[in-house]
Amino acid sequence: MAVPPASSSTSRLPSTRVLLICAALAAVQVGIFIVLSPVLVSLPALSPPLYAVVAGVHSVMIFLAPRITGARWAASVTAAVAGLVIAAMSPIGLFVALLILIPGVLTDVALSLPARSGRRAATETRYIAGALAAAIVLFAISLPAFSAEHLTGAILFGAAAGRVLGEGLAYVCARALAASLARAGIRPTAA
Repeated sequence: MAVPPASSSTSRLPSTRVLLICAALAAVQVGIFIVLSPVLVSLPALSPPLYAVVAGVHSVMIFLAPRITGARWAASVTAAVAGLVIAAMSPIGLFVALLILIPGVLTDVALSLPARSGRRAATETRYIAGALAAAIVLFAISLPAFSAEHLTGAILFGAAAGRVLGEGLAYVCARALAASLARAGIRPTAA
């Protein structure tokens, strides 16, 4: 008996391969969170701008997911899995899941925007736009957490610049990791 062709609604779902890659990247992201938690807990009180830079590490695997899977919404799936696992371990619970999900969703939204051409430069511009949008939103969400003594122009500017730098470094690391994986023969397949 022949298998009926997949409907358009099921063909848009990610493959098991893509979901497993996203889960593996999420597991790495959870490991990064566990290792850096002791530092990231005390850093905001000491230096909000430095915290903003270091916190960008939470986006590396999220930015890597669409690069190595070639699948739509891979960044969001990776972020959602990592966020839910981290939320179970974090004292701030689902709020941390939201902070991890934001870069994934904004990256996927940026990648889904139509490009003028299929050139690599257009795709990289959309990755950069997603990272920049994530930095802006994460900075805005962090504002209520600032103590009164940190609400100065210099610290706010430093924290905003730190978020942009942190997410930018995450973008650069994800791009470099994807290039290294490609040299090792791991490339995205048609999603």
